[in-house]
Amino acid sequence: MKTFRMALAALALLTIAQSLRANTPPSDVMYFCTQAVEAKKVMVHLANLDEQPTQIMLMGTFGKVYYKEFIRKHNGHRALLDLEQLPDGRYILSARQKDETKSQVIRITEGKVLVSHCMN
Repeated sequence: MKTFRMALAALALLTIAQSLRANTPPSDVMYFCTQAVEAKKVMVHLANLDEQPTQIMLMGTFGKVYYKEFIRKHNGHRALLDLEQLPDGRYILSARQKDETKSQVIRITEGKVLVSHCMN
C-alpha cells in the first residue's frame, strides 16, 4: 500500500512538472521584445542568443535604416533606443540571428511611441 502511494505521488509530481515545462518557451529560441519606457524611448530586450552574432535594426516602412547594431558573444542584450529625432510614422524593429528574424512594429504618433505585442 505504501509503495502504491509513493508511485501515485511520483506520478502526480511528474504530471505537474510536465505541464509547467509545456508552458515554458524553449530556451534555444531567441527571445525578442520591446517596451515603450518614456515618451519617445524604447527598451529592447534580447535573450537566448547563445553567443551567436545577432543584428538589431530599425527601419522605416520605405526601407530607410535608422539604427543598426551588431551583438557578438553575448547570451542576452538590452538597449535603450531614443527615437526623439524620428518623424511620426511606422517603423519595423527587428532582431536577426542566423535564419531567424523576429520583428515588431513601432508607431510614433503625437509625441508617443506605440509598440506591438511581443511574439515569442
